[in-house]
This record gives sequence, structure tokens and C-alpha cells, in this order.
Amino acid sequence: AVAGRIPENALLSHDLFEGNFARAGLATDVQVVEDFPERYVVDVARQHRWARGDWQLLPWMFPRARGLSGLGFWKMFDNLRRTLTPALTLAALAAGWWTLPAAHSLAWTLFLLAVMFVPGFLPIFAGSSLRREPITLESQLLTLRDDITSALLLTGARLAFLPHQSVVMLDAVMRTLYRLYASKRNLMEWTAAAQLQSSLKPTLAGTCKLMASSVVIGVVVLLGSLLLPANNGLIALPFAVAW
Repeated sequence: AVAGRIPENALLSHDLFEGNFARAGLATDVQVVEDFPERYVVDVARQHRWARGDWQLLPWMFPRARGLSGLGFWKMFDNLRRTLTPALTLAALAAGWWTLPAAHSLAWTLFLLAVMFVPGFLPIFAGSSLRREPITLESQLLTLRDDITSALLLTGARLAFLPHQSVVMLDAVMRTLYRLYASKRNLMEWTAAAQLQSSLKPTLAGTCKLMASSVVIGVVVLLGSLLLPANNGLIALPFAVAW
């Protein structure tokens, strides 16, 4: 199914490609277990590689490769959209603070926050244990409390890491485009998870250096909100401090 479709050393992420062209088989007697990354540094390095792999599928999308269905194309395109979401969200927040009157800026900020928080809460009601029987009312309430707390913490973390995630994803996109269409080199760059776990030590200095771009963005956003005519510094301040 994939014979002759893949040039040598061109495909970094193979699962989506194989799923679209070779389809899939069901094996019910196999369990695959993967540890969660121990630290944010390790996780963000893995996300960077995933994003590069997604963007390296562009030659099969434009023009659309023979045998790639509309659904397959949409899956590839949606992965590209997902890598740009942090930067677009950050740009939308900053644009609201820098250009809109205070009341409109606050409404725009609350709307974007709702857009960020709603996906975290959907699984609570769509697939939570509240729908399983039998279960006591006390157990249901405890489960609901834990699910809501987890959703709040995860979405809050995504918001705090938004500038750094934006920089990481944009770096992955630009790096991949350059390698695909200019240098033609380093397309298979890969660092194993185990090597990342052992090499990236969680020191305060190392983390500050890694996330320096987040600090810069926070300062720029705050200064812009204070100095530009819209003067929405109070609205932007909590976000800038977090960043």
C-alpha cells in the first residue's frame, strides 16, 4: 500500500501516513504502555518533534497524493492547525489588549478564555464515570470534583505556557519548511525519550534559559497594553505575570 510513495529519509512521523494509505487492522490482544513525560522540558521536546513530523507531510498534501482520501487530508490538515493554535491564541489575546476599548477587550479576553477552557471540561460529561452504574451519589460528586480540578489545572497550565508553546511550535514549523524546501537536510532529526529524560535536568537556571522567550513575550505584551492608546494594562497584567 505504501510501496514507492516514500522517498528515503523523508518521513519523520509514520503513524498518520500509514493509517491514511495502508488503513488499519485491529489487534485486541496487544497492550501498549508509554510513560508520561516526567517534566515539561521533556514533553515540549517531544511536541516539537511531533510538529515537525506533521509538517513534513506537506509534500503528500499539496498536491494531494494519489490514494489520499478527503478524510485523510483533513486529518493531516487538522494536525497542522493544532500546531498553530497556541500562536494564534496568543496573537488574538494581544490584539484585543492593544486595540480594543477596555469593555470590549475584557469581553474578548473572557471569550478566548472560555474557548480554551471548554475543551478541558467536555470529557467530564462526555465520557466520565458519572454515566456508569451502579455508583453512589457521594462517589459521583467526588469524581466530578476531581475531574473539574484536573480540567482547571491542565487548562491553567496551558494558558501559563502559551507563549513558550507558541515559540516552540513556530520554530518547528519554520525549521521544517526550511529543511523541506531549502536545505533538504536533518529531516530525520530525532532524540529518544529516554535520552531526553536523562539529559535535561530540571534546574531553575536551565528552565529559565529554556523559557526565556516566554518572559520576553510577557514583558512586550504588558508594555504594549500599557503604552498603546487602548491602555488595557490591568487586563493584561495577570497574563503577563504568569508568562
